[in-house]
Amino acid sequence: MYLLYAFNWYMTNIETVIDDAYAVGKIINPKKTKMDKKADEIYSYLLERPIHEKMENAFGKIGENPPYPE
Repeated sequence: MYLLYAFNWYMTNIETVIDDAYAVGKIINPKKTKMDKKADEIYSYLLERPIHEKMENAFGKIGENPPYPE
């Protein structure tokens, strides 16, 4: 199981859909994708600011195994 960001909150956040798609690509072929750089490129293009670090701090590292409460 891998963590992907939720992309529906009142409306669809297209930038997060694209970010999730790149994360899936990284999971399938980890040598081809530098996720942090690509995510900031996506968010900067669509939102005019890099927010990947904020997303990671709030929700966890995309493409990683999610933490499970004990």
